[in-house]
Amino acid sequence: MRIAQLTFQGGVFQMSSELVTSLTFKSNDPEFLMDRLLKDPTRHVLFDCDGLILDTEPVYSTVALEALKQILPPTTAPTTFPAPLKRRIMGGTKIQVARQMVAFIQDEYGVQVDLQHWIDLTETLEEEAFQCGEFGVMPGVKEAISLFKGFGWPVAVATSSCRRHFSMKSSHPHTAPLFTLDSFPQITCGDDRDHLGRPLQGKPHPSIFSAARNKLIVDTAVAVKGI
Repeated sequence: MRIAQLTFQGGVFQMSSELVTSLTFKSNDPEFLMDRLLKDPTRHVLFDCDGLILDTEPVYSTVALEALKQILPPTTAPTTFPAPLKRRIMGGTKIQVARQMVAFIQDEYGVQVDLQHWIDLTETLEEEAFQCGEFGVMPGVKEAISLFKGFGWPVAVATSSCRRHFSMKSSHPHTAPLFTLDSFPQITCGDDRDHLGRPLQGKPHPSIFSAARNKLIVDTAVAVKGI
């Protein structure tokens, strides 16, 4: 499976792969987009969810900051989430993220935090935020989904989120229309198992994408991975 990378920032999608070194197109330029995409051999599309379909990455940062505020002395708790740490934990499973956060707190502040306590605390805060639904849809993603579907390319979601949290995020009036069976016939979550019954690993390990690909019954496809 060749994998191309699709990113979105500031109204611009960018695709790069072994076959397309660098392709950048504006979401409001459909004719150029169609011409370039039809020349690329991509035939199946795998979307990440957080930060690509839903604008939920700020939610995770806010939750982590609130958890740190509750754990650390008021004078030492950070007010902004460290960007290098954010890059390290994005896409990880719950346990992977928790281990890195506990290690960060120990190294940076000299405070020992029980791993399960961090997991329980952040899970409670996340669920409160997800149930409120105070997050938006990433700009341009609706058009991208429609475009790929118009090409007849099967699309699927491959997210590190657990199934329960994904359901919370995708069931609001402004998010549910994006995740219909017609739009995404297959959705793979971080707590799913692969076709051999093995637990999936967090990103950047490709197991979540491989599982999503297998659900689409893709044998010799070129997949687009949203990161």
